[in-house]
Amino acid sequence: MRTTHVALAGIALIIGTGFYLLLTQLLRDGRTETYQATEEAMVDTANVLASLLDGTLHDGKPNPAVLHDALTAARQRVLDAKIQSLTKIRVDLQVYVTDAAGIVIYDSAGKAVGQDFSQWNDVLLTLKGSYGARASRLNPEDPASSIMHVAAPVRDGEKIVGSLTVVKRKSDQAPFLEARRQRILQSGLLIGGGLLLFVGAVFFWLFRPMRQLSEYAHAVASGQRPVLPRLGHGKEARTLGRAMASMREKLEGREYAGQYIRTLTHELKSPLAAIQGAAELLEEPMPEEQRHRFLTNIRSESSRAEGLIRRLLRLSEVERMTGLARSEVIPVAPLMERLMAEAGALAAGRQVSLSLLSPASEVTVSGMVELLHSALCNLLENAIDFSLAGGVVEFRFDSGPDKEPAFVIADHGPGIPDYAVGRLFERFYSLKQSQTGMRGTGLGLCFVQEVAQLHGAVVHLENRLPGEGIGAVARFAFPVREA
Repeated sequence: MRTTHVALAGIALIIGTGFYLLLTQLLRDGRTETYQATEEAMVDTANVLASLLDGTLHDGKPNPAVLHDALTAARQRVLDAKIQSLTKIRVDLQVYVTDAAGIVIYDSAGKAVGQDFSQWNDVLLTLKGSYGARASRLNPEDPASSIMHVAAPVRDGEKIVGSLTVVKRKSDQAPFLEARRQRILQSGLLIGGGLLLFVGAVFFWLFRPMRQLSEYAHAVASGQRPVLPRLGHGKEARTLGRAMASMREKLEGREYAGQYIRTLTHELKSPLAAIQGAAELLEEPMPEEQRHRFLTNIRSESSRAEGLIRRLLRLSEVERMTGLARSEVIPVAPLMERLMAEAGALAAGRQVSLSLLSPASEVTVSGMVELLHSALCNLLENAIDFSLAGGVVEFRFDSGPDKEPAFVIADHGPGIPDYAVGRLFERFYSLKQSQTGMRGTGLGLCFVQEVAQLHGAVVHLENRLPGEGIGAVARFAFPVREA
């Protein structure tokens, strides 16, 4: 995994963990704060109701008659109180009253009268003059069954003669807690998701250009000629990209010039030495026939040196290109017919026949017609040079729905020796031609390969398959077009 991916995953983990802890704390605090607010309201309610019983003693005990009448009347009321997502339709407040000994003398639910509640915290603490409250579960295994109890003292003057407890189920707060929980979760997810998206966008904006530049540098180091990628709108990335492209051009230019000077010097030694030797011999008296032979050698070597320089210059122009200057739609059939017409004289001189199988007129390829013409001309001339006398050079165009479109040139020569298979596209590497026994410049196939790369194509040169006869087959294949 790349460092950027690890960093992004680490940041996402930190943010996710932080938001999980934050949401957990908010939900816990939200529940606690809701119960605290409820308890605070119950304290007020308990003290208001207890004040109604202050001084109303009957047989030394608080008289709950007034409280009973008020609660009975309240329960008969029909409510329509819309509290957020809850609609309250009746009073569901439960109250019980104890005497000074903690014995229940009144219970609005009618269940606990006569029971001893003196050991419950709400009653025990209140009778001692402290704040009394408790939360008890109806089912010890179910937290949702918890009931809140808040008590207030009933007084006769300064003397505490009993207690009044207000009872409220915690489950009554469930709608409010759930609504709050949903709001917290939605807000947390929205903020956390937005933050993660922002961090991801920043990483993408910063590191995507770095990855593109890294791939660009690797492609340059491997000998390819990639185009500088589009690096978005980041000033830093674009500045770095332009600096890398400029450095590449300067380094390649320096190395390129030195390499070509060395190779040109090496390759010109042989023809120049032959010309110099012939010229020195011509200064001496010799028969006319021998003089004519030396003059022919001078013209041949001069032509060879001229062709070498011309092809080397043409190759250097193509190698310096980082992409096609323009691209146009090229009809295949006219291009193939033109090439065959131009190769006719060479084929006739080598006693080789030409066979053309051109495609339909609507078949096209994209590229620069001048470069494609020169590259295919090289392949066609090679096929003629390496064909045996009386052989046939076949020129066709393969295409199909699931087939890569390709120019195919096949000869009937001796084929490619095993030792030369991996070196055919090396600069200045050449084989002896079938009929003349001479070697070429060793630049033609290099030129073809460079043109193929500029067009996104691939050039293959291999022997015919067994059963297809002798000779070699060259394929100049374009990538399959997407439907």
